[in-house]
Amino acid sequence: MIESIRVADAVVGTIIVYAMMTPVGSLLGAALQGASINPVHKLGAVLLFESMAAGTFIYVTFLEVLAREKDNEYNSLEQLLSIFIGFSIIAALQFFTSGHGHAGHDDHTHSLLATLPPALTTLTPIPRL
Repeated sequence: MIESIRVADAVVGTIIVYAMMTPVGSLLGAALQGASINPVHKLGAVLLFESMAAGTFIYVTFLEVLAREKDNEYNSLEQLLSIFIGFSIIAALQFFTSGHGHAGHDDHTHSLLATLPPALTTLTPIPRL
């Protein structure tokens, strides 16, 4: 009986921790976007957090979900084809819908270098000794 209570406590605790990750991540992202810090540090933090999120999705997809699906009694080639089609559809949707229009504001660039301070984008010669 005590063991089942411990397991239940662990399950509830895990659910609470995972349930809090989205609001905490959203608040952290909003605070980061609104912070008046060095743009290089801000971009670095955004890159770090987005990389961690993408890595988590890739890990869960390939090592947790797809590994279990591969071991079932269904045709693996059909499953692989379905996975490939699904990823292709999502990639196409991202490609065709994630852009933004430039109607009336063509005065910006999409280059990472455009967001860096000029001191970091200009090359200075290294003095020879």
